Amino acid sequence: MSLRMRTATAEDIPAIGRISAAAFDPSTDSITRRLFPRDAGDTKIAPWREARKGASLKSERTVMMVVVDEQLNDEVVGFSFWEAPVNDGRGEPVHLHPKEPEPPAGLDLAAYQEMRSIVGGDAVDTFGKDGTAHIWRMFFAPLFSWLTLTGLPDLEYIGVDPRHQRRGIGKILLNWGIEQAQRQEVDCYMFATPAGRALYEKAGFVVRKVVPVFGVPHYSMILHHKPKTQLPPSPASDKTN
Repeated sequence: MSLRMRTATAEDIPAIGRISAAAFDPSTDSITRRLFPRDAGDTKIAPWREARKGASLKSERTVMMVVVDEQLNDEVVGFSFWEAPVNDGRGEPVHLHPKEPEPPAGLDLAAYQEMRSIVGGDAVDTFGKDGTAHIWRMFFAPLFSWLTLTGLPDLEYIGVDPRHQRRGIGKILLNWGIEQAQRQEVDCYMFATPAGRALYEKAGFVVRKVVPVFGVPHYSMILHHKPKTQLPPSPASDKTN
């Protein structure tokens, strides 16, 4: 297979921005349509998305991965954003983020606030006041820390170039995050769109509850850590005479 996954770098941001725009087009994505009702095709949105992703790359808890195609000169064909737990050596929860770029005029701020409230509320409802601080979380549309509720929507979590779909790219990116969570013995959480639900269920995620977002059902999903089977202790080898 010519696909290879690696950690994203600043040089990958333009490609990630292009894939995000193509994968989450307003003609197919209800969130994009609602957040950008008038100017979804505005040329100002693409540079804003790139700037947001560049800022996200600098955030302490954000882990950004990409899949490249070695037969296409290492072209980026998919990406994922994850939020790592605070107890994995990355330090304390991040309350300050890199400076956010100004959003384009076409962003519906009221709709954004509504979506942010829904998604942030689900994290607190699911995990309590500590929210997602101690789990691996895949980012939903609004790229923010639940602790500060700052930042602006990036409209992605796993994004695959439409030209390279059905190659298992999404599965590669998803499995990486699951493996990190299992290795650290923590749960893995996401707020899934209808389009992504099947992929996540195949990976073992279960729907905790259905949450409407702008009238479209979305899914609060979790993959619980499964401790390794503990074998019973071996009988003592020495015998008492």
